[in-house]
Amino acid sequence: MLVQPPPPDSEEKNSPDVLGFLGWWFSQTHQATAERIGQELAETATGLRQSGVAWLRGNRAAFAALPTLRLRLTWMWLLVAVLGGCMELTTTTEALEAMEYVFRRFAPEESRLKSRFHTEMIATFLFDLEWRWALDAAALQPTAEAAADALLNWLRKLVQLLQLEQAAQDATASSTVLTDALEERLQAMLNM
Repeated sequence: MLVQPPPPDSEEKNSPDVLGFLGWWFSQTHQATAERIGQELAETATGLRQSGVAWLRGNRAAFAALPTLRLRLTWMWLLVAVLGGCMELTTTTEALEAMEYVFRRFAPEESRLKSRFHTEMIATFLFDLEWRWALDAAALQPTAEAAADALLNWLRKLVQLLQLEQAAQDATASSTVLTDALEERLQAMLNM
């Protein structure tokens, strides 16, 4: 059943099924109900699809609910738009500024949890970028290269800020191992 493709259907009919599944999936690791998660994801996806960066700037406060999921969805939207050559550099910069606000504003308060949240989000963003980059590298349009570099540089800035915060909080070597590894991976991508 899972191997067979779904029967041809309109996007509108499949949408509730997808949202229901994603809601259920993420409700296993989040305190929100599956229905609420589905609604939040639908709201974010619709806003990004219809208004893009304008929605993102105007609805930053909405990220207080389920910030991890909303950030991941926004990041994937941004990757597809940037690497597909559909977003200009100035628009990319605006989107990254809005994401950085959310990234910093809605992190957990406690410093160790905050550090883990930031490290996990950056690692996820980097993994997604590496994955999309590998898929799109051959088809990357020359007009998208500057915007793609902006994504890499933004992630690198976040990693460096996180390293500084970790150094100020905890001087043990184990506290920076992950961020050092992220920095190495980012540097490797920048040198491609």
